[in-house]
Amino acid sequence: MDNITFRNAEQSDYSGLKRLYKDIFDFDISQENFEKYLDDRAHTVILAICDEKICGSLCIERVWDAFKDESNYFLRNVGVDKRWRRNGICTELFE
Repeated sequence: MDNITFRNAEQSDYSGLKRLYKDIFDFDISQENFEKYLDDRAHTVILAICDEKICGSLCIERVWDAFKDESNYFLRNVGVDKRWRRNGICTELFE
């Protein structure tokens, strides 16, 4: 697992993330929606990079609860490329 790094998604990650989502979730994301998602401060997309390719992602959404004066976090999706599963990547994404 030495070749794996973790970082926040950037605009330039669109094509790699699109491929991953198509393989894992069987849905397409438009570049316009991806850019809106990244620009929205309520969402965070964390990537696992394996051998310089996106091999996993975790997306969370922060929702402010004004009544409790606190943030709640919701998991939108998480997935790891089938070739990289069973390497602790999902666990690391959550950490």
